Amino acid sequence: MDEEDNLKLTQYVAEGAKLFNQFGMDLLNQGQHKECQKLFGNVLTLLKRFHGHQIHSLIGLTLNNLSCSYKRNGQIEEA
Repeated sequence: MDEEDNLKLTQYVAEGAKLFNQFGMDLLNQGQHKECQKLFGNVLTLLKRFHGHQIHSLIGLTLNNLSCSYKRNGQIEEA
């Protein structure tokens, strides 16, 4: 895979991660804590395979969303 293909793939992953974060927050707002925690965990696993400023920002966003889920579920230590 050349540099251009790698950049495109990274952009697709970033866009997907944004959508999954939005969906995870929807789940959180519906009280589906376990489901959104699993989703955020899967997004983190995917993002950690890629590099770049946008990816690092999305890792931070996903970690923050995961922490919010733990807090709302009363899992303060995990948050």
